[in-house]
Amino acid sequence: MSPKKRKHYTEEFKAQVVELLGTGKPVSEVAEEMCVSSSLLYKWRRVLSRENAILRQENEILKKAAIILGTRARSSSER
Repeated sequence: MSPKKRKHYTEEFKAQVVELLGTGKPVSEVAEEMCVSSSLLYKWRRVLSRENAILRQENEILKKAAIILGTRARSSSER
């Protein structure tokens, strides 16, 4: 039995799928419209949700670091 070849989707295609999902359309409807399986879209959504959560955490860390560094920089320059 030969191994399955995986389809590779372009970033543009994925962005279009994400945009359609963002409009509130059901996953099954978007999957049918884009000719992909619903399970693939659920997988992409899970992956994107995880990435989004990580980016939000990193953003919060950077905000806190900027506040800390900004405070230290001001107190040093005031002297």
